[in-house]
Amino acid sequence: NGIEYGDKQLIAEAAFVLKSLGGMTNDELSEVFTKWNEGKLQSFLIEITAKIFAKRDVDVYDGQGNKLPEAADKFLVDSILDKTGNKGTGKMTIKEGAEQSIAVGTMAAALDARFIAADKDNRLAMAPKL
Repeated sequence: NGIEYGDKQLIAEAAFVLKSLGGMTNDELSEVFTKWNEGKLQSFLIEITAKIFAKRDVDVYDGQGNKLPEAADKFLVDSILDKTGNKGTGKMTIKEGAEQSIAVGTMAAALDARFIAADKDNRLAMAPKL
């Protein structure tokens, strides 16, 4: 699980740069990750990232249980709260790396990013100051 922390962080940062700075749409991101999955970056995480960016939010209902047809134009990824949880596996991996005198910088940076992402209230409060 610890190694996946680093992989997931790299994927998240790549997607952020491509979307925010590159102006790519979710469909374009899905295409990019699909192409990456056909080459040296082929992996389960890259594969599901491509699928996640393509997934439409088709099962949206109002308060009375009626399906909302306009929701089909939205992407599921855009409805996901940008706040992480933590079960402690990343922290255990970093601690074990330190105990074994093994550098785990990518995983440690990913864990730091996860801690920051978990504290959304403070992120929002600090955003105007940064």
